[in-house]
Amino acid sequence: FMLLSTISDAVVRELERGIERLDRSGHWASIVRSDGKDGPPPSNVTHVVVADMPPKSVRGICAYITCRWICKPQYILDSVSAGYWVDEIDHSCLRLPRNPFLALRFVVACDDLERKRIIEDMVAFAGGIVVSSKETTVQPIAATLYTAKDIITFADQSIMQ
Repeated sequence: FMLLSTISDAVVRELERGIERLDRSGHWASIVRSDGKDGPPPSNVTHVVVADMPPKSVRGICAYITCRWICKPQYILDSVSAGYWVDEIDHSCLRLPRNPFLALRFVVACDDLERKRIIEDMVAFAGGIVVSSKETTVQPIAATLYTAKDIITFADQSIMQ
C-alpha cells in the first residue's frame, strides 16, 4: 500500500493514473487515502511517496524510522514507464534496515510544547520510550532530541554504527 504525502494535487492525480495503469497490467498496488492530517502512516502502508528527501513531514519521518520505503514521485513514474514496479534501491528510495528507536529511551527537550508533543509522539510511534531529563540518572538515554530533524539524524547515525 502506498501513501502519497506532501505532494501537490496535480502530481497526486498523475501518480494515481500511473498506478491504475500498473494495476491493469497485473502489477497491483493500492493507494491509501490521506486524511489530510500529518501524522503516523497507517500500519498497512509499505511506501510513503514524498516531495522531498529526507522526509520533513511527521508522516514521512514516522514511516522512515519504522522501516518503510520513502520514495519520490519519480519512482512511480519510472515504474509506469517500465510497465512494472522497479527496484526501490535503484531509484533513490530510502529505507532503514532496522528500527533504531525500538525500546530505547529518549529525552525530548523542546521549548515549544506542541512541537515537543509531536516529537514525543513520533518517538513513541517507533517504539521508543520518552523519559524526562530527571530520569536519565537511573538508566542511560539514547539521545536528547530537540527537533524532528534530530530524529532522522539519530536514525541515520545509529544504522551506520
